[in-house]
Amino acid sequence: MERLLEQGFRGEVSRNLVELALKIALEEALSTCLGIADVEVKVEPPGEVKAVCYFEVGRDITLHAAQRLDPYACHGDLIPRTMRMDDLPKKVVRRVKQRFPLVLEDLKTDGAYWLWKQRVHRAVEGVIAKVNSHAVWVDLGDQMGIMPRNHWISREVLDYRSGKVHWFYVLKVRREGRALRVYLSRNSISLPAALLKEMVPGVKARCIRRIAGARSWIIVDRKLGEKILAELGGKLGGEWIEAKHTAPEGKKVSETYLEL
Repeated sequence: MERLLEQGFRGEVSRNLVELALKIALEEALSTCLGIADVEVKVEPPGEVKAVCYFEVGRDITLHAAQRLDPYACHGDLIPRTMRMDDLPKKVVRRVKQRFPLVLEDLKTDGAYWLWKQRVHRAVEGVIAKVNSHAVWVDLGDQMGIMPRNHWISREVLDYRSGKVHWFYVLKVRREGRALRVYLSRNSISLPAALLKEMVPGVKARCIRRIAGARSWIIVDRKLGEKILAELGGKLGGEWIEAKHTAPEGKKVSETYLEL
């Protein structure tokens, strides 16, 4: 079992996640192989694993056998028995070894899914890893994203090369078996405002019109300097940005556009 823990740690996974995967795999194995439904697994330093199995008197264990362990046992009581890994049948150990890597992978995918679910409708920076005629694969650091061809900007196609850095809009996240798919876009009308929010924390912005790769019109809740808008346009492939500043409710709205 210690080798299983080391196997998980070599994958640069947190100790808590590895221990949880081992607990789930062991509980499943005891339930499947021995029919024990009530199990508590403990992992104690420095990696010693113990399983506390609870046997119901009259169902899992006879009253006579239970009273040898606890003289006051009655029908329906739960009798705990602590089992070390060396005490487990070989079929349980084999089952654990089969299930542990799969459970660990499931837990890692679950964690990544909920992390990326929070990033949907936001802008993220990534490095292009691979390109073919149908999609662009993007290295997002801890996850690989995919940008289908219908979300490319036509004038940028020659710039979609391995190693190039771009900002992308996170369209959606899907879990497909043990794989996670993060779908990205460069031509979404929502990308300019989402990117601006990453550049200027707290700003409220909305893109009302976009000709991807050429021009975007956005409404913001504050005045923005030309430097910020120029930087935003540069990250969008050189788009011309027009920003309209809306004043707080009850005040006059500025009709001035900043044109770059």
